[in-house]
Amino acid sequence: MKKTYRTRSFGTDIDIFEVVKETDATVWIKRGGQNNTEQYRKISDSFRFFDTLHEAKNYLTGIYLNDIEYHKKQIERANQAIKKVQAIE
Repeated sequence: MKKTYRTRSFGTDIDIFEVVKETDATVWIKRGGQNNTEQYRKISDSFRFFDTLHEAKNYLTGIYLNDIEYHKKQIERANQAIKKVQAIE
C-alpha cells in the first residue's frame, strides 16, 4: 500500500500514513489501530502531504533555511540601528 508523509505547520515531525485513496488535492489515510479513515487536503494551513520522505524533509529544511535568512537580515538591521544610535552626538 502507498504511504504518504505529513508535515505540520510547526515543528519538525514527519508522520507516515498508509494512503487509502487520493486525488490531486485530497488524501484519505488510515489512522490509529482501527480501520479509521480520515480525509485531508494535501495542502492546508495545518498540514502538507508528500509522496516521499525526501520531499517532506526538503520542505521542512527549506522552511528553516528561510527562517535563518530572515533572522540574519533582522540582526543586520538591528546592528545598523545600534550604529545610528551610537553615532548620535
